Amino acid sequence: MAVLTLQRGKLRGVAGKIAAELRDEIVNLEPQHSSAEQSNTSILYGDKAILKVFRRPEAGLNPDVEIGRFLSDEAGFDRVAPFVGSLRYVRDGVEITVAMAQRLVKNEGDGWTWMLEELDRFYETAAIEGSLRRDLIAQTAALVTSANAVVAMDAAAVLGQRTAELHLALSTGPALSDEAFRPEPMTQESLAELSKKITEDSARAIGALRANLSNLPDESIEDAGLLLSRRAVLILMQQIAPAPKPSKIGMRTRVHGDYHLGQVLRTKADFVILDFEGEPARSLAERRAKESPLKDVAGMVRSFSYAAYASLMHYSSRRPEDFARLQTDRR
Repeated sequence: MAVLTLQRGKLRGVAGKIAAELRDEIVNLEPQHSSAEQSNTSILYGDKAILKVFRRPEAGLNPDVEIGRFLSDEAGFDRVAPFVGSLRYVRDGVEITVAMAQRLVKNEGDGWTWMLEELDRFYETAAIEGSLRRDLIAQTAALVTSANAVVAMDAAAVLGQRTAELHLALSTGPALSDEAFRPEPMTQESLAELSKKITEDSARAIGALRANLSNLPDESIEDAGLLLSRRAVLILMQQIAPAPKPSKIGMRTRVHGDYHLGQVLRTKADFVILDFEGEPARSLAERRAKESPLKDVAGMVRSFSYAAYASLMHYSSRRPEDFARLQTDRR
């Protein structure tokens, strides 16, 4: 651990297991500012490493650094970008994470962009098959077995497996002896708090929708009205009752917290998981809290839904006549 004494406070460097070997690879490389749109500032060292500078530093341990180091150096989970080190500013006993370095992972782009491209090819195939085949069963069989559909489904299966392995790494082995990662039971109190949080988030989202109803495009007004008419769903959420046997509910563990296709990189026929910082709008304490792993599963499933619809909208902007036939009933 290296320490640089400043006029006010100190800058402390914490090295990961691969820091020494990577140093020799990047020592003569000219750092370059990344042009990618991100919530943090990124500095690239050739194709070897990336330094992420956090734009909104907060007092306490940043979960991106905490979880990234744990998975890479403690759990030996190889589906994340290897942790190189971090910089922490310390003053008057308060520690703030200001930057983190990771080894760059060769990839084919983020999962969101990759999936949109696969889905775009799928819709192209669907349109062709639909024009040639009138028999619904034959058409469906042809689409499901088409090359691009198989690639997308195989990729989804691999990502599901990596997600399961991620949560195992966060809840077993070294995690059992680390208080920050040790799984905790989902108690009646924690379930009630979860119910309250879901209700508040839903009410906030519905309020924002109502306030912006006049700004929506005409084709979305009907769907928005339908959602607003189902406000009774909030009442049902408030009635989520804690189970009588908390041990049957499941465990709370550390989770990704903001898990979607944009948080993974496509690498050949696999994926690497990134950005464990959590939802930027939430406090550091909330982002470090233990939650059900199903939160990540739900986030990724919803991301696939977004991708399917976003790709359909993009495709139908070129072929509007195919929109109604390719769109599934989303109600």
